[in-house]
Amino acid sequence: MSYLVQLLIFGITGSLVYYGVYYGTPLFIKKGVPLIYAFWFFLWFPVMSLFPVSLLLYHLEGNTWTWQNILDHYQNVWLISVPTGRFPGGVR
Repeated sequence: MSYLVQLLIFGITGSLVYYGVYYGTPLFIKKGVPLIYAFWFFLWFPVMSLFPVSLLLYHLEGNTWTWQNILDHYQNVWLISVPTGRFPGGVR
């Protein structure tokens, strides 16, 4: 993946987190949403949106679309590793 694509993906996500935390959270608080929900929504929603994007880019790179290959590729990602019983560091 080129540096420009990486910059776009993580730059957009970082911008969404920044503007969400500094502008979206106060707006939600004024609307009556508790701080804990507003802050965590704007902090984690953009970050969690990177997971489907990573799967899409994995597919576009031409990798085989099998569960075992995805697990091997994302072995150090806790989101996949913990629920499937495959832990980072090679412990299986």
